[in-house]
Amino acid sequence: MRVVTPGYLRVLGIPLRSGRLFTDADRDGSKLVVLVNELAAKLLFPDQDPLGHTFEIGTRLHNPDRLHGEVVGVVADTKYFGPASPPRAQAYFVFDQFPVDVMSATLRTDGDPAAVVGAIRQRLSEIDPDVPMFRVRTMDQLLGDELTQPRFYTLLLALFGGLALLLAAIGVYGVIAYAVGRRTREIGIRMALGADSDAVVAMVVRQVVWLSGAGVILGFIAALGFTRFMRDMLFNLSPTDPVSLIAATAFLAAVALLAGWLPARRASQVDPVSALRRE
Repeated sequence: MRVVTPGYLRVLGIPLRSGRLFTDADRDGSKLVVLVNELAAKLLFPDQDPLGHTFEIGTRLHNPDRLHGEVVGVVADTKYFGPASPPRAQAYFVFDQFPVDVMSATLRTDGDPAAVVGAIRQRLSEIDPDVPMFRVRTMDQLLGDELTQPRFYTLLLALFGGLALLLAAIGVYGVIAYAVGRRTREIGIRMALGADSDAVVAMVVRQVVWLSGAGVILGFIAALGFTRFMRDMLFNLSPTDPVSLIAATAFLAAVALLAGWLPARRASQVDPVSALRRE
């Protein structure tokens, strides 16, 4: 529930979807009116045009224990509780019909908002010198305060995620390179028996592809399951973002192929006679 003046929605740039916005004619003594957002319209009046319908809602904002009015307009959904929070049902009542004693003033400026604070303070003092003006903040500051904690968590996740990816790459390279390196004698014997070096390397790489492919598939499935726990810390990004998942998967797959190709290539250069003597 929001009690606002007629210019509030225009100042914040909340678009009108249907009907009309509040006007100066919506005053005490005139027909009680209310605006709802799209989500509230769907919840209150499913499969109906909400315009012209009336409803009432309990509140502690005003002496009467219920606010009520006729729906005269539907406005767009907004995220009042932060960019990560889903839109909530909102109802807007006009201040002249339901006045409250505590409120915030919202102003739009053409230039630096901080430059007009003095003029605003002077104007407010002219209206009522007993009304204090405090907690003056720009919309950028409000948004920054809202994003401070998620930004910090995201930075930590990025650092630890990068470190985990590096350790995973080192581990994958080390295990596969060690496994291929242990086949040096086998590769030398194949070479002594007439196998082509490129064919031997291709054989090893194919085996690495099958092994790393199984790991990539399992890891991809696990990532799809665990990234949903990060949903609240992502802005304009899906937990199953295909670019991020494919990039990490491709990086580890490339590391695995490199770990298989390099040792196999070195082993294919081993003198077959020396390999047979070692056996």
